Amino acid sequence: MPEHGTSAGVNPPRLSVVINTFNKAATLVRVLDALSRQEGVVNSDFEVVVHDDGSTDDTPRRLQALAARWDGRLTLSSGANSGVSRARNEAVRRARGDLVLLLGDDIVASKALLRRHLEAHARHPGGRWAVVGRVTWPPDLEADPFLFWLDNGGPQFAYSRLKEGGEIAPTYFYACNASLSRDALLSHPFDPEITYGFEDVELGHRLQRLGFRFLYDPEASGFHHHPRSFREFRARQFKVGQSLHAALRNHPELREVVAAPRFPPRRFLKLALRGLFYPGARLAGSRRWMQRYWRTSLDLAMYRGYQAASQGVAAGGAPARGAGRG
Repeated sequence: MPEHGTSAGVNPPRLSVVINTFNKAATLVRVLDALSRQEGVVNSDFEVVVHDDGSTDDTPRRLQALAARWDGRLTLSSGANSGVSRARNEAVRRARGDLVLLLGDDIVASKALLRRHLEAHARHPGGRWAVVGRVTWPPDLEADPFLFWLDNGGPQFAYSRLKEGGEIAPTYFYACNASLSRDALLSHPFDPEITYGFEDVELGHRLQRLGFRFLYDPEASGFHHHPRSFREFRARQFKVGQSLHAALRNHPELREVVAAPRFPPRRFLKLALRGLFYPGARLAGSRRWMQRYWRTSLDLAMYRGYQAASQGVAAGGAPARGAGRG
């Protein structure tokens, strides 16, 4: 993908919105459209930096078509697929704003999202604060029982535990809607060997040990436009387990807050029994029984991913990236 960007002679913006993307062409168009319609900010306040992490869909073509509409405020780059951490680090290196907003390629911003992030940093100057905004399903997706559970007691996000804005623990540093100083991310980048999951939690705790603090603003919100079936999410959790292995291997101090996954024999029996009851639970609409099956099955997928990574095996039987280290 030919690169587009703003020349170095132009005054830098206050905020760089950094997006790493992979095979979400249609959704990414919606994400960029929402960013172009922000309220309470002017065009010179922000730029957007998108790094395409080896997409095989029509992401490159769509981004090229959009670039001209952004009048030099959309910087594009691309590379071979290497995981979320390397992709984010690459995009951050190209950012010019003093502040960086890390935004998911499937997060459609509310009209106040950029303004709320900028205002929060204005109230907490000094470059030692990270601001975390809220992410929710759009109403049509939230009605799905599985997707609703993922964010309300399930393993995806835990925004439901944050009832009000204010200071929060680094465990909630979700890199799909979080901002902090560019200098912080340049000095303390994401660990490139943590490729899919826990890379933001690890960085959050690393930053906390360096004296950073974390602020939650639920009004800096966006809609998560990424529906997944149970089977798709189960495959995701295998990759997350592999990523967690890299996180705990490279940062053993993280074990104080994130334990290595376990799946004792009795849970195999529970999973088998819950699997037998699952079809009936679906017909009856029993969310409690469905959630028990979902949790146990997803825990097993994550455990298997972790174990595969510990043995140097990736999905499909190939050697895991970075498996020779440690």
